[in-house]
Amino acid sequence: MPPVHCASIRDEDSAYSAMAIALTSEILGSEVTARTYARHGHLDPGAAGE
Repeated sequence: MPPVHCASIRDEDSAYSAMAIALTSEILGSEVTARTYARHGHLDPGAAGE
């Protein structure tokens, strides 16, 4: 199967765009996870430095 290229992104920028999308999804996923843990009382923010 040939690679799929986005017409609006130049080849040299596609790697940077892919990394930006991946990092953004990681950050959003971490935020959702942290909020879920906090909502259910499984997160102790004071224990982060221990």
